[in-house]
This record gives sequence, C-alpha cells and structure tokens, in this order.
Amino acid sequence: MKQVVCWQPDLVTQVINIDADHVADPVFWAVDTETPLFTRAGEDAPLRQQSTTEIVGAFLAPQLNHFQLAVLGPAGAGKSHLIHRMRQEIERRAGFEVLAIRRLETNLRAVLEKLIARLPAAEQAQYLDDLRRAGPSLSTPAVQKSTLLDSLAQAVEEDAIRPDSKIAADLEQELLRTLPSLLRDPYLRTKKFLNDGEVVPELVDRLFSSREGKRVEEEILFEADNLPLSGINLQNCSAPAREAIEVFLYDSANTIPPVLEVINRNLPSAITRALNFSGDQLGALLGRIRQRLKEEGKELVILFEEFARLQGYDLAMLAALVVQGGDKLCRVRWALACTSGRFRGLPDTVRSRMDLVVDMETSPPRPDLAHFTGRYLNAVRVGGVRLAEAFSTPERVLPNACADCAFRGDCFEAFGSVGATDDPVGLYPFTASALVTLARRSRADDGEVFNPREFQKKVLKPVLIDEASALAGDQFPTMRFLTQMGGAEIENLDRQRLQDAAGARFERYLTFFQLWNEGRLSGASPEIMRAFGLSPIPALNGAGAAAPPPPPAPTAPSTGGVDRTAIVRPAPAADPDAAQLSRWVDGGGLDQSLAHRLRQALFPLIERAIDWDVLGLHQATFSGATGTRPFRNVSVQFTRQGTTGIAKPPVVIELPFQQDPGGFANTALALESLLKFEKTSDWGQSNGLVGLAAVSELVSSCAFEVANQLRNLRGDARWNPIAGAAELLLIGAALGGVISANQSNDEALIEAMFLPMPADCPYAEPRLRTLYDRLSRRREKLQDLVRAHISASKGGRIGRAIDPRVIREAARRLRRDKWSLARTPQPRPDLYVEVGTVYEQVKQDLEPALAAERDGRREWLTAVDAAFGSASKQEVLTAARAVIAATTASGIPVSSKALEDALQSFSSFQYDAAVRAVRTIEAADPPQSELLHYAKGRADAVASASRLIRVWDDFVTAAEADVERKRAEAGIEELSLNVERVNAAIDGLNRELASLGGAR
Repeated sequence: MKQVVCWQPDLVTQVINIDADHVADPVFWAVDTETPLFTRAGEDAPLRQQSTTEIVGAFLAPQLNHFQLAVLGPAGAGKSHLIHRMRQEIERRAGFEVLAIRRLETNLRAVLEKLIARLPAAEQAQYLDDLRRAGPSLSTPAVQKSTLLDSLAQAVEEDAIRPDSKIAADLEQELLRTLPSLLRDPYLRTKKFLNDGEVVPELVDRLFSSREGKRVEEEILFEADNLPLSGINLQNCSAPAREAIEVFLYDSANTIPPVLEVINRNLPSAITRALNFSGDQLGALLGRIRQRLKEEGKELVILFEEFARLQGYDLAMLAALVVQGGDKLCRVRWALACTSGRFRGLPDTVRSRMDLVVDMETSPPRPDLAHFTGRYLNAVRVGGVRLAEAFSTPERVLPNACADCAFRGDCFEAFGSVGATDDPVGLYPFTASALVTLARRSRADDGEVFNPREFQKKVLKPVLIDEASALAGDQFPTMRFLTQMGGAEIENLDRQRLQDAAGARFERYLTFFQLWNEGRLSGASPEIMRAFGLSPIPALNGAGAAAPPPPPAPTAPSTGGVDRTAIVRPAPAADPDAAQLSRWVDGGGLDQSLAHRLRQALFPLIERAIDWDVLGLHQATFSGATGTRPFRNVSVQFTRQGTTGIAKPPVVIELPFQQDPGGFANTALALESLLKFEKTSDWGQSNGLVGLAAVSELVSSCAFEVANQLRNLRGDARWNPIAGAAELLLIGAALGGVISANQSNDEALIEAMFLPMPADCPYAEPRLRTLYDRLSRRREKLQDLVRAHISASKGGRIGRAIDPRVIREAARRLRRDKWSLARTPQPRPDLYVEVGTVYEQVKQDLEPALAAERDGRREWLTAVDAAFGSASKQEVLTAARAVIAATTASGIPVSSKALEDALQSFSSFQYDAAVRAVRTIEAADPPQSELLHYAKGRADAVASASRLIRVWDDFVTAAEADVERKRAEAGIEELSLNVERVNAAIDGLNRELASLGGAR
C-alpha cells in the first residue's frame, strides 16, 4: 500500500460542502454520528444525559397527548443538526405528519404556503387568495421594502398607549404621534431606512426573498444605529420628521430606548400586514390542519430548525401549538431550535410548559472524533450517487467502501478503523492520534467545544481535495498543509537534527512527524510512513521517545455516558518561545514581545564579543542598550518581526543573516537555546553543547557584522568626520590663542586639540564672537568624539595613549590649506551629524568674520600710529609718566587720575604683541592664513590702547589750556619774575611730547 487515493477528489464536495445551506438527506444519513446530549425535564430541571434515540422516544411517547421540546445553544452548537436527525428518525414512522421548517431553505411567505399545502386542495384557496393578493404589488425588492416600511408606519400610527410599556404616558403618546412621519419621510427613507444593512431590507430578505438568505439566530430588531441619529441633513427632512427627531434627540439617553420599544413592538404587525396574512389566520390554518389530521388518525409533528425565522408569526404559532389535542384536534408534538436569549424572550406560558429542554450551551455535544471522521471518510469514498440510491431503499443500508478494498488489512493495521466490529471503516489517510492533533491545531477543538464545520473546512476538505494530488504524486504530506495547521511546533534542536537527517525531503518529514506522529521524531509507524512514500530514518530513533501507540481496535460508537478522558485536550504545555520560533522558521511572524526579549538577551553578548581594542572605538560612545548610541538593543532586528514603532538606529542587523531555511533554522536554534539558558542558567537544559555552539556562532557573526557597520559609519574618503572634528578643534585652539605661532609642529597641534579654549573671547567682531562661542560650547563633545576613535583602549575604555594618525594628517592638511576648512561634509548617522553641521557653519563663517575683525584692527593700528608712532609699550608708559610728573612740577592744576588709570590698564596688556599681530594679519590672504596671530591682538589690548589715546589727548589738551590761561591772568611783574620757571616747564612738556612722536 503506497500513495493510494481511495476516493474521487473532484466529488468530495458532494459530501463535504461547508458552503451549502443545508445537507442533503442521504449525506446527512451517511455522516451523522450519534452524540450523547444533556437535557432537562423542564426549563430549570437538573441536567441528565440522553441519546437522540431516547429523546425521540420521549418526544413520541404514545401515553403523552402533547409534547414541547426546546433545543437551546449558541450558533454552531448543532441545534439544527439535532432537529434534522429527529426528522429523519420520525418521518419514516407511521401515524405522524412531519412538518419541518428548515433553516435557510425558504422565506417566511413560503413557510405559510408550506402550511397551506397541508390542507385539502379545496380548502387551500381561501388562504392562498389572501396570501397571494399582495403578490402583484410586491413584485420587486424595492416595492417590498417600501411596503414593509409603510406597514410599520401604519402599525405605529394605529398603536395605543400600553399600560405595561413602562414608558411615560406623555412621551409614549408623543412618539405614537410623531414616529409615523419619521418613517414616511422621503429623505430619511432614501438616506437611511431603505439602505442595505438596515432592518427593513434584512426583514424583506427573510419575508420575500427567493434566495436562501442569512443564518439568523435572533429576531431582527431596530437598534440605536438604525435610527437617523447622525449622517443626515435635518434641513432635507420634512417638518413633521424634524419634529419627531427633536423628540428623541432631546435627552437621547432616556428617549431612544422608548423609541426603539415602540417601533419594535409594532414590527410583528408590520410583517403580517406586508404579507396580507394575519396571526389569526395562521392560528385558524393550523387548527384546520390539525382537524384534518385528526380525521386521518395522524399526529402532527412540527420541527423548527430556526425558530427566529418565524418573526412576526412566532407568537401566533406558539399560541396555536400550545393547544393540546382533543376530540376535534389531533395531537401535536413540536420542537424548536433557538438561542438561549431568544428562548428567554418567549412568553412564560410557553417556556413553563416545555416538556424537555436540550441544553447545548451548558454542555455542548462532543462527538467521538474518530467515529465522526470515519463516517465522513466512508461517505466520501462511497460517493453521493451511491448514497442517494441506498437512502432511497426501504432498508437504508449504508454501503461500506472498505468492504472489498484490497488494502483493507494493511490499511486497518496501520491507520486504524472505526465502526461495528463486523463492518468497520478505515481512517486512512488519518490515524486516531493524527485526528486529535489536527483538531487541536485547526482550532476546531479547543478542549471544551468541538466545531464540526471548522473541522470539515480546515482538516477534511484540505486533505481529501487539496492534498490528494500530492498523496498520489509522492509529495504528501506537504509543508503547505503544516502551515495551514499553524506551522511547526518543534524544538529547534530537533529541527536541526531532522534537517540533517532528511535532507531535501525535510519539509515532508517535518509535516509527517508534526501532524501524524504527535510531534515526535522517533517511534513513527514504518507502515504509515511507507504508505506516504517516506522511508523510516534510523538516525532519529533511540532518542528516548516512547514507542508509538498500537492502532485502535475497531469500536462501535458509544451511546452511553461521555468518556471525558477521550475528549481532545490542548497539547501539553510546550515551550511557547520555541514553538513561536519554529513557526517563524516556517514563514510565520515573530511577535513584538518575544522579539524584545530576544534583543535583551542577545545585545549584551554581542557587545562583549566585539573586540573594541582592535576596532579602535570607545565602547560607551558607540554602544549602549538604550539611548541614541549607534549600536543598541533595537539594532537587533528579525525578519517578519512585529513592528517596534521606533526609527531604526545607525547600526542594524537583521536575523537571520542567511535568508534560507537553513539560516532560519540555525538562528532559531541559537535563539531558543539562549532563552532557555536565561531561564535555567544550565546549558544542559538549553540544548546542550549543540545549543551553546549555535549561540556562540550566532553571537560571533553578529559581533563581526556590528563591528563592520561601526567601522563604516564614518563613511568614505569624501568626508571623514573625525578628521573634520580634529580641524574644528584646531580652529578653536587657534582662535583662543592656545597655539603659539612659533610652535605649530605636529605635537603642539595635537596637544592643543585637547586643551580648553579660554572662556573670554579675544575678539570684537560680533560674527567672530558667535563663531568662537559655537566652537567653545561644542569643544568638549568634539574632543570626546575624537578620543573615542583615536585613543588606545582596554576593553573599550579610553586610555591615555592615542593613535594620532587621523588627527595628525588632519592637522597637516589644515596647515597646508592655510587654515582654511576645505572638506565637504556628507550625510552621516546621528553620532556624526553635529560634526558635519558645525564644520559647514564654521567653514562658511570663518573667513568673512576674520576679515571683519582684521578691518577693525587696521583702523585701530592707524590711530595707534598717529598717537604713539613706533614707540613700544614701555616707551609710551615712561613718556606718559614723565609728562604727569612735569605737569605736577610746573604747578599746572590738571587731574591726572584718568590718565593714571588708563596707563595702569595699558600696562597689563601685551600692546607690543597686539601691534605686531595687526601688522602681520593686515596683509594676510586669505584672512585665516595668519589665524595663529589673531588671538595675540586681543580685543582688550586694543581697547586699552584706544582708551589711553583718548585720555592722553584729553589730559594734554587740558594742560595746555591751563598754561595759556595762567599766562593771560598773570601780571607783567609776576610774569617777568617767573618767566624762566614757566618757560622751563613748557619746554620740558614739549620735549616729553616730542618723545611720543611729536604729536603735539
């Protein structure tokens, strides 16, 4: 037996058609599986367990004159399935007229026609005439919608205040008056009430549509969203409609619920009006049907697969059905399926009279999974045509496709079988354990609730249709199917072992072990493997896994108690991280939480693995778990990871580096091992030496890549931000006078880079002062950046020794370029952004700022030359003090205080150096070519000399004026007596002035 496909894939949908609205009777008969149910003898009675046969027996008990059954449960619980099963069991019994209101097979109007058809032909006319009278006028959906909305408006208009409504009488009266105008307003009908998705169109589908419509478990009622509360233009509404809207918009929290109550309580009347068939007529119709059946000696059985479908007639129907049989009316037994919520909305008189309630909500039915699947597999193998033929025979014997199969013995032994011991059917291509795995993985079974529709959709149909060609073509089971089942749930060490052993067929083996061998790599059935075209792999055996369980013996479906030990439970708690990494390898995503934990575990290992000494970078500058450093936690990225919402840092590695199955598998093994070690601190529990080696290899690869990216952050030769930073440091040092013009060799320049700039700016030009301040404020940061790249380090920490090659070359180039910044910054990561920005600013501003400073110095030098000539600082001080002494000696009463202060200030500055510096930079081209001389002509020295010139000029002018005044005031006698003394003083003063350059 190998690669057998014992069914016709193109005919599978004759049996498994999950998109069909109802299952054909032959198929239902063939696949139906008995499932124990839980019932109550009344709404509030305790639970008990019963089979369908027992429920039908109680339902048809001849000693009972009447029987009411409710099947309660949520959508998908199997309510209509039970009703369908009951119908098939009852309709073959004599003495019963079975009327089934099938789910989705018809509309409400057709339900009424179906009831009318149970009358003798002669009696049908009076009911059909009323029902069909509305036919011509309701020929199109548009007319049907408009008619139903008109009927609703009329029903509200004819309504009256109801004592049991609990609505304030004045509000209720106002609503009854205004709401009809709201429902009739042309604008609101077009804009709101008649739009698809609103209540009226949905009800029209249920009442009139010939299509099968939607599954609706509850009544269709108006809710707040169905009212014109938003998205409308009140100006387009009629005045009466606006008045109605104003009523319920005022204090809407308290008025909208009454609005909904008034509209919804009138929906049943609107429905019966639209169909032109009243609830009273329905009651009379049912009464006449029961009279006829009484005459024929039959009982009426009515089965509602979806009771909500009778909206508008539900209460009238129940009122007719609660009437027990008697002399004129036949017995009636009825069952309805609905949700618990809908059931609680029924009248108390109905609920309290329920003889039996099947509770599919408190305890959902669970079929035996193997028997459930076996029935479907046999039906698929037999085919729809043979099933229909067998169903139509009086005996109804279900064919067994396995009965005459040549592979029967080998197939049953390997894959197992189910059913009666004398007529078993095989589970091929499944096994009992594979079904449990597939039910869990497809989420058709969560351990508490089994969803047959999901199991058919996600397991049976894909295998029997989509995978059939792969089975026949020696490609089964496929990775595609494993992906549909949620991907691999495998430890990554096992994945690597399997990859090494399976080679090119890895994906098939992986799928087989995951889905057909409970996830184990060892202990698989050789017969099953060979049936799928796979050879056993001896290298995977002996790993300590338990031997595979023997195939189950054929068993008959249970009709007794539920064996809870056989219920599908979720798989034992596996390592969720390993499972997610395994799915990631198979193409799944990596959620944000796991990716974050992986970064936190991996980052410090990568950081420690980088040889920062060889790299020549300061670790703390370039690496840190958080912050803005180039390498940080978020630098570690993963393919298909959950988004972080954070901008990528300058250094990014994306794992795996090798984007192929092997790369994903090896990376996942390393990451899984790392997380396990984080939890256990034991490599023995973290995939052992294989896990340690995988982590070591991954960390080494990451460190290598990070180091390369860090090295490349500076970019190419077009722009080296470290050289640029060094040049900026030198410019700042030169402007601050830190570098001597006489000592500008390499060593002096390199040393100057790391010295501070003087706090006081030595310049007068505002632009140069701004530039000086910019360089001063950023100097420490620039120094740190340069040190981080050129300092010899130990373990990534900055040491004293440096590798000066980059900055020495930068210094030499700056000298060659006459202190002009000639580099062109290029875009670089955030670490280097500021260097480029400052460099560009200084490059642009330095020359014009220096030129302006030089122009100011030129003006000053002209004034100095005019005042002092070529006198040195000492000569100026000596001459000025001599003048003060001569003035005092001659008795000239001029205060020398200001001049003495100016001289004191002048004496504290390097006047001679300032003069020389100005004479040097005066002819500099470009201005920065003599940059080292600018700081010597300090602004305070210039200002001090300028002040001395002004004060000196004032002092001499005052002294001369005083001498002239004394000459004029002195008499001839006095003048002749002192002429020699005065002349001597003036001659001395003139000699001192002449010594300062002959200014006076």
